[in-house]
Amino acid sequence: MGVVKAEIDGIQVLRFVAAAMVVVHHATQATTNWLSFGAAGVDVFFVISGFIMAYTTGRSPQGIDTADRFVRRRIARIVPLYWLIILWTTRRTLPDLNLLQDFLFVPHYNEQIPSMITPIVVQGWTLNYEMLFYVIFAACLISSRRYAVLIAVLLLLPIAGGLLPGVYGKFYGNAIVYEFGFGVVLQLAVRRWGFPDWHRATFLALLAIGFVGLIYGYDCGPRWLFQGAPAVLVVWSGIKALEGWNRLPLLGDASYAIYLFHWASFGAAKPLAPYLNVTALNLVTIATGIVSGCIVHKLVEIRLTEVAKGLLLSGSEKSGSLAASQT
Repeated sequence: MGVVKAEIDGIQVLRFVAAAMVVVHHATQATTNWLSFGAAGVDVFFVISGFIMAYTTGRSPQGIDTADRFVRRRIARIVPLYWLIILWTTRRTLPDLNLLQDFLFVPHYNEQIPSMITPIVVQGWTLNYEMLFYVIFAACLISSRRYAVLIAVLLLLPIAGGLLPGVYGKFYGNAIVYEFGFGVVLQLAVRRWGFPDWHRATFLALLAIGFVGLIYGYDCGPRWLFQGAPAVLVVWSGIKALEGWNRLPLLGDASYAIYLFHWASFGAAKPLAPYLNVTALNLVTIATGIVSGCIVHKLVEIRLTEVAKGLLLSGSEKSGSLAASQT
């Protein structure tokens, strides 16, 4: 039993919720920090990513052609908008080695925040892990036992990555990559056994429990466990709890643009700071981040992605599944 259109709607809602969690976290962390666990939206994203990649390739034949097509689709979907926000963020600075590394998804220490391994666009650290996952996933598509090989590689990656020198050991030795594997395993389980025939209220209750787990698991221990496990429950229960609830599809479709551009838009709310109390300013800043992401999606991302697809994909390859086009 697979995932149907209405259930993909549930994933779209979850994608917006995850993006909104990150927006609220970043918008308020310097003032009231309304959502200290909002960074866990990233963990939800990673589980969703693993889930969707397994879903969209479930019927693909093994081979180099499948792997090649997968990589080109991922590049067309992820790279153009990310490069655009990098160019926007660095428009007043001279190019340097860090900028080149960001374009190539190579981790490095941030010059403005020396203790953090992040690109110039800070939230882009997650895309460095995403692209690593895509490369590994593509390589595994060549094998007839793609998912078994994938899970084995993901399990061993933090151990092998930790042997690398300096910044690379710290970055690639992070077990957060297990969360992609959680999503893959979740999709395989759903594909085989489907979902229980439970009332929506039961799934909503489990979804709430998942979010409680994200709240209390935040900064409690290994992230892949204390935030990754609740994120799995959030995604699994959310698919059914939010099934068919995608009343505002723009928000789910724009989640990537919201995630990338929200921080760059926060400055638009700063002129209002002298006239608003902290609560009002936080709300305006959050709204600015979400609305700006939606505008970027409608006016820029859709067109930019189509151009990239035109350059990288053949005619038949441009039409993919719903989930593939939105993720």
